[in-house]
Amino acid sequence: MSDNPSGEEFRAESSTQSSSPKNNNGLWIVLGCLGGGGLSVVFLGIVMAIALPSFLNQANRAKQTEAQTYVRAMSRAQQAEFIENGAFTPSMGKLQLGLGDSTIYRYGLEVEPSGTHVLITATPLTDPINHYIGAVFMVGDSPETTTTVTQICEGSAAFTAAPTFNPETSEIDCPPGSTPL
Repeated sequence: MSDNPSGEEFRAESSTQSSSPKNNNGLWIVLGCLGGGGLSVVFLGIVMAIALPSFLNQANRAKQTEAQTYVRAMSRAQQAEFIENGAFTPSMGKLQLGLGDSTIYRYGLEVEPSGTHVLITATPLTDPINHYIGAVFMVGDSPETTTTVTQICEGSAAFTAAPTFNPETSEIDCPPGSTPL
C-alpha cells in the first residue's frame, strides 16, 4: 500500500479540488468589487466633468456680483454728490461708501475734465471674469433743470472706449463689445 498512491494523496487532491471553487469565488468577488469601484470612479468622474464647469461659473458670477454692486453704489453716490454739491467728486473717500479693498477687482474713478460726467471702472485682477464700467452724466441746460443719468456696462475684455451720452434718446450708450446692465 505504500507503493500505491495513498489515501492522503487522494485526499490532498480532493481537498485542493474542493478549495479551488472557493478561491475562484473569492477572486470573482474581489474583481467584482474592484470593477464596481472602478465604475463608481468613472461615474464620479463623469458627474464632476459636468458639475465642475457649472460650479466654476457660479463662483465667477459671485465675483462679478461684487463689481456690479460696487459700481452701482459708486454711481448712486456720484449722483448724490452732484445733487448736493453741483459737481462730481474724483475721490472715492469723499463718497463715504465704506467699500473695502477687493482682492478680485481694481476700482477706478475718473471725473472727465469737462465735469459733465464721471466714469467708474471695475477691472478684474484675474481672468476670466467680466469688466465693468459705469457712467454718470449730467443732463440739462441750466442748474434748475440739470439732472443725472447713469448706466453700467459689462464686457468680457478691457474697455477701449468709454460710454457716451446720446442726446437724442437721453440715454447712455455702452461701448462696442459690451452690454448694458
